Amino acid sequence: MTLSPSGRFAYVANFASGDVSAYAVDAATGALTAVPGTPFPAGAGARGVGVDPAERFVYVANHLGGSISAYTINANNGVLTPIDADGDGTNGIQGFAAGDRPGGVTIDPSGKFLYAANLVSNDVSAYAINAATGALTASPAIAGRAGNLELAMTRGAAPVKYTPRFAYVANQNSDDVSAYSIDPGTGALTAVAGSPFAAGNSPFAVAVSPSGKFAYAANHNTNNVSAYTINAGTGALTLIQNFAAGVGPRFVTADPSGRFAYVANDQSHNVSAYAIDASTGVLTEISGSPFATGGTAPQSVTVDPSGRFAYAANSGSDDVSAYAVDAGTGALTRIDADPGTPGIQNFPAGILPFNVTVDPSGKFVYVANAGADNVSAYTINASTGALAEVAGSPFGAGSFPRSVTVDPRAGSRMWRAPARAASSPMRSTRTAGRSRRFPARPSRREWNRIPSLSTPRPGSPTWPTSI
Repeated sequence: MTLSPSGRFAYVANFASGDVSAYAVDAATGALTAVPGTPFPAGAGARGVGVDPAERFVYVANHLGGSISAYTINANNGVLTPIDADGDGTNGIQGFAAGDRPGGVTIDPSGKFLYAANLVSNDVSAYAINAATGALTASPAIAGRAGNLELAMTRGAAPVKYTPRFAYVANQNSDDVSAYSIDPGTGALTAVAGSPFAAGNSPFAVAVSPSGKFAYAANHNTNNVSAYTINAGTGALTLIQNFAAGVGPRFVTADPSGRFAYVANDQSHNVSAYAIDASTGVLTEISGSPFATGGTAPQSVTVDPSGRFAYAANSGSDDVSAYAVDAGTGALTRIDADPGTPGIQNFPAGILPFNVTVDPSGKFVYVANAGADNVSAYTINASTGALAEVAGSPFGAGSFPRSVTVDPRAGSRMWRAPARAASSPMRSTRTAGRSRRFPARPSRREWNRIPSLSTPRPGSPTWPTSI
């Protein structure tokens, strides 16, 4: 039950009947009088109800229906008029899509935004409120913790700002991690005292937990992951210990909630998964880990912003493994690209897919195909995590693109890094009557001649491989 800001009206979400009751409140006695037309239809399992600060709109979280019902309020009598999500009046009044099992709704003090905590999908749905109509426009979901159900908000003195303070680089040939402080005004880097910090043999990648408390480096030649605590004041690293991984770990990432870490093992063709101790940063391998990719030579792994799906780029089999992430344990279950074919199929990519990333909205996946000089783009099925290639994909890139990233401002731009060795041989293929040329797949020996892809040779330069 919630009261309107003026205290004139009260609204009750009725779970079993899937509707909302509205009452006028007697200012002297507190007695409730049902308003005309009450109760008003909502969705299945109506559970939470909220009123905007201007007392113009009411919103109801439909726990079983996975949606938000919206209404305008008659200022004179409190009567509710449903707002249609699709706006065309067809198929009745539609609610606004939410996550799985929304529990409560919270409206920010300015009345501009609405949030709904989703119990099963472990995220928070975010919306902008149309000041004129009350309609909701969804923003990217925010990853939460297991079983989040309600959300409270208070007015702040200033907008929340994220200012990165430290940067870290994995140095493959010197077996260490460089640390820098970041000038907030210019972005200039200054080496942290004590940097670089020792890692295992041939660290190929480094990742920082979302909390900023821990860092992890994937050590390719010692088959383990170095875990560090980060000094909050200086950015200096203190080794916790090295944790066993698969064979040839090349990439490490932490999920958006900071509860799990994943490592792509290119020689054992699988992904190691760990639970992160929130207090110590210690890694505990998850039951069932490592998880098969169904492909060969995974070079990178990433988790989508909601924490529900993970993707690995397999350079040996030219495809992408997709997984559903267990919200409670972090365990991975492969997603089948072709349920009609026996076995679990991966999603095709270009030649030598090397790096995979998900855009900040969680709607798209991008893969840098090092051997095809292009980038594959996919849409993500929000329900299943399955990938569908975007029209026009793949998109041309430079020579041997090895990494791809997306502008954090709602995915407005994308960059890829070309890095093919000048001596890479070419091969030809013929498609639809036209000859096309692609770099030949490097042998394991040829990989060793490409910076950041090989076992370091004595006397070779120090190659930073990840930041």
